[in-house]
Amino acid sequence: MGAINLQRRNFLQKSCTAAGVLASTPAFGYELFESGSTHKAQLYFSYNVDFATSSSLALYMPLPLSLAGQNIASIKIEGNHKDYEIITSDWLKVLKARWEESIASKNLDVIVSVELKHSTAGLDLKDSHQSGKNLLLGDALQNKAHSLKKASLTQEQKALEAFEWVSKNLDSYQGQYISGIRTITSKDNELLLRGENISASSVFVELCRLSGLEAREAFGISLHSQSNLLKVHRDEYSKHQYVRSVVKIADKWVANDVLKAIQARESHNPSLVDSAFKSWDNKWVLLNFSRDIVVDSKHLATLDAIYGEVDGTRLSSYDMEHFKYAMFA
Repeated sequence: MGAINLQRRNFLQKSCTAAGVLASTPAFGYELFESGSTHKAQLYFSYNVDFATSSSLALYMPLPLSLAGQNIASIKIEGNHKDYEIITSDWLKVLKARWEESIASKNLDVIVSVELKHSTAGLDLKDSHQSGKNLLLGDALQNKAHSLKKASLTQEQKALEAFEWVSKNLDSYQGQYISGIRTITSKDNELLLRGENISASSVFVELCRLSGLEAREAFGISLHSQSNLLKVHRDEYSKHQYVRSVVKIADKWVANDVLKAIQARESHNPSLVDSAFKSWDNKWVLLNFSRDIVVDSKHLATLDAIYGEVDGTRLSSYDMEHFKYAMFA
């Protein structure tokens, strides 16, 4: 397999045979302990599948990046796969596992231990001022960006006004991350954004970019304090995917959580709105900043979920009764 090369617009090029979204989950997270401002957490993923006929399979699982104040302490990988490799680039870390055709029942268990002390110091995210590919921008969003661009504001003032505008104009349902193609509308039912795998952070990032600020979505997994092993349907994963953002202000990347600000307004807790503009908490593991990825000439909106192919067919095309999942939550 060829090395990963990052090119303009953060497109990922690699010589691989697998592409397509897998109807599954990359990991579920639970918190182990807290010591001061540092947390230790684990991400757990379990995958089991039985095919009626022999099939070749390749899976690609995004792993947490060792940056932004988090560090991978250990990775444990078990299963009956033929082989695996971990591929790393500046903004992506991916586990690739492959299975032989002769094995009908395929399984994989991955446990990743992560130390968390979130900070955006030292981040270098190039070309992050460009709007996401295949995103439809609503008139209301473009009009607000036009007014921000014309106003005599510092970068911080502009970013803060954009952040507050999104947090005031979206409710928490519209602001949550939902997999698949959908439309995000304002409280006044105006179209703000339409695209795949989008959230309130997507709206904020696009507003910043349209206003002349560099910004990027940060895709990750929310953590939970309990560690019960549960069987879940694949649709439950949307409750664990969580997207935040970063915006560049005076040559420094600032962490943001606009959904947290929306929820703070709904619960009448304005003090949390201010902290959400400039910080991430440690109840979350950052995976990557992957919006608009091309894998083997095939476009992926994001790389925050496992994807793969079975004998050249997307896994999402298979009967879901073939698949079993387990999670910690």
